[in-house]
Amino acid sequence: MIINNQFFIFTYAGTEPLNLMEIPEKISSDNDKKLQYNKFIQSIDTMYSSQNIDNSIPVFWTKRSQLTDEFGNSSYAYVPHEDSTLTQLSSQSAYYVILRTTADLPIYVPVMGTIPGGSIGGGISVIPVISNLSYKLLQDDYKTILNPNISGLQPYETYSYVYKGIDSNWPITIAPLSGTIKPSETSGNLSSIMSFCPTSGACCACVTDRNIISGVIPNTCPTYNESNLYSTFELEVIPLSFNGSSVKSNPVTIECKDCLPRVKIILQEGSSVVNLGANTSTVDITAHISGLEPTQNYNYEYVGLGANWPAMFITPISGTFTTYNSREFKLSSKIVFCPTSSLCPSNDSSVIDYVVDPKFVETYYTSLRLKVTPSTCAEPYYMFQSSNSVYSPSLTIYCNDCL
Repeated sequence: MIINNQFFIFTYAGTEPLNLMEIPEKISSDNDKKLQYNKFIQSIDTMYSSQNIDNSIPVFWTKRSQLTDEFGNSSYAYVPHEDSTLTQLSSQSAYYVILRTTADLPIYVPVMGTIPGGSIGGGISVIPVISNLSYKLLQDDYKTILNPNISGLQPYETYSYVYKGIDSNWPITIAPLSGTIKPSETSGNLSSIMSFCPTSGACCACVTDRNIISGVIPNTCPTYNESNLYSTFELEVIPLSFNGSSVKSNPVTIECKDCLPRVKIILQEGSSVVNLGANTSTVDITAHISGLEPTQNYNYEYVGLGANWPAMFITPISGTFTTYNSREFKLSSKIVFCPTSSLCPSNDSSVIDYVVDPKFVETYYTSLRLKVTPSTCAEPYYMFQSSNSVYSPSLTIYCNDCL
């Protein structure tokens, strides 16, 4: 506990009372603690406790007195006034102190007993130590929990903390990125969620979003083919309620090896074949698209892989969609096998490319897949493949005497 202002309120952290009228034996036997105690008493002009039930307010104050040492030398010092009604500090009680001068700041409050999580008899650590913040490799998830431990804290003092970026090739978010703590013990843990941004576009608010640590992104449509992303940062802890030393953790690197969410497309719940029976020439296709980035625009198009008879999309064969509150989208489409090839020429934009087999065949078929491409070209999974598009598995539709 540290007093760093002439008019100051503090909470006594010791588990045993601290006698103000005379130096405790546990302190007098230790020269360092004795000097700390004497400086504390000498600096106090007046100190108030909380109001009692009878509305009285206990007060401690000092007076100037002449002292004579064992050699007969006289000196003047401030000693506890015998009429003081506040005679000791009680555990976890608050006190308002007025110092005689600011020349000796900061003033350390002696502690008796055990500081929660700390040492006995007034030992004080003034420099925090940051631990449990180390390298991590993310492969299955793009998020992780940061849970650093901070020791060497002053109970009931206020500290700020902030994560600061050092180097990275992709933006991350840490929430909360900064804050304040007022511990009741000498150590404690912070908890923040660190996430690699799902897309570079998802972190385009780097300037305004306080939780984002920016990375160096080469282009809107990245051209490098690296799947290894990383971010290196540090944690800084700064005392606010006293003039103590701020500390920084060692730099920590979090790596992301192909950990970002990818767009996935499932046609007909994963089935690769649809068989149409007699007199059923129409089929409904449902595509489930996941791993999308909300608010971004996506272009879709059904692409033919081969066919021996024309099939036409009754619904649009291509188009654009956007999700706003979800990372998933369901695309419903309808296809019909044409009764004759002349009604569905191959140059029709709604018709899947086909080549009619010159021989007589009993079964007609068309094979296709769905292609999805972001119009912003900012999705991370496009960085790691040769195309800017994601394709579904193929779907083959057979017409068994369906015409």
